[in-house]
Amino acid sequence: MRDLALLIMLLTLAGLVWRIPWLGVLALAFLGYMHPQGYAEGFLQGAPLFAAFFALTLLALAFRQQEPWGRWFAGRLWLLRDWRVLVLIGFWLFTALTSSMALAPAAAWPKWIEFTKVVAAVGLMLLLIDDRRKLEALLLVIALAIGLVAVKGGYWALIHGAQERVYGSPSGHFYDNNAFAVANLMALPLLFYFWTTVNHRAARWLFGLMMVFSVIAVLSSWSRGGLLGLAATTLVLSLTGRRRAVAVSLLAGLALAVVALMPGAWMERMETITTPTQEGSAQSRLVYWETGLRLGAARPMMGWGFKSAYPLTERAEWHSSYVQVFAEHGVPGTLLWLSLLLGSIGLLARDVLRRRSERIDREGTALARALLASLVGYSVGGAFLSIAYWDILFQLIAVSVVLTRIGPGGQLDGADPKRQFSLQTGRIPMRQASETP
Repeated sequence: MRDLALLIMLLTLAGLVWRIPWLGVLALAFLGYMHPQGYAEGFLQGAPLFAAFFALTLLALAFRQQEPWGRWFAGRLWLLRDWRVLVLIGFWLFTALTSSMALAPAAAWPKWIEFTKVVAAVGLMLLLIDDRRKLEALLLVIALAIGLVAVKGGYWALIHGAQERVYGSPSGHFYDNNAFAVANLMALPLLFYFWTTVNHRAARWLFGLMMVFSVIAVLSSWSRGGLLGLAATTLVLSLTGRRRAVAVSLLAGLALAVVALMPGAWMERMETITTPTQEGSAQSRLVYWETGLRLGAARPMMGWGFKSAYPLTERAEWHSSYVQVFAEHGVPGTLLWLSLLLGSIGLLARDVLRRRSERIDREGTALARALLASLVGYSVGGAFLSIAYWDILFQLIAVSVVLTRIGPGGQLDGADPKRQFSLQTGRIPMRQASETP
């Protein structure tokens, strides 16, 4: 029954994508982050839905494009002038080089192909998402796709007294409890953005409820990195928001709720954050990091390639995104990856301060603040997990690229307002013959 319901939903979604190609970007986000086929019980389990919808989006773009191709591509040449796009392409090409010289090429190349799919999806998003309404629709899908799983996990934690860890979607890349905590950290500021900007009262209640369950899910994952990331995310929202006192009060109330509701074993585990050498799991991470840094230093220019942890250490993960990139791609790869992450955080922080000081585009300021908090949450949580190549990381960086080009009117700088997306028709109006090009 689950498979039949999912199939009907997917066929409906496919019809919408064929009619409106940019909805394919939203469909890919939904499939990638919620991973609905993980809940299937029959023929849809393990189905290559992401690849199918990616191909469908390309076909829809090719056959449903209403604008001359030359003008369409010319309107997107600005992408090649943004350094983040060029660095992402450079990092992708460099990982191909390190894969060709990897310690275990048979394991490295499949991972490179997987990363290539991430880059391709990001490229498709950059090509098709070109105004704020589309951008907000994409972020809404991301927030809901992760938030709905968080509601399920948070509810499960409540009825079981938070005695066991909460996990993500089955067979998805957010399934692990620690990864699920970081994914929720990245979605939480997006939910906060919609909670503060939506006008409908019922929608505000929905987003507020999802935020509460997301926080419960993060804490109930028993992830120490998740707790640190939650503190960092909340701190960013409080320091960059207009209502700092409210945010700090919420943070204090959350801390009291943790003390009151979480079991004693949870508190004992969180206390090991300050004494990592006295707890087995935390101490083993220190060993993994020291080993990864030492091995990366032994081959600093090229690293050891994707999936080199097991042949080098007989363990599957490096347990840190920073160590992961350094060990697998050396100093050049690390500099490229860090410039994407830290550079985007710096640009978003500058954007928030500029918009606030100039008192322009309040919604753009709130959106930049949400993206900033999401990337800060990732940068903290990613220090404890091997999640350097997550699609949500690169997609949010790409969203920040588009946001940089969007003016106060919600359109790309220099774009013709008459040619922006219409919510009523789902199409961009054709230029009239009387209009000068």
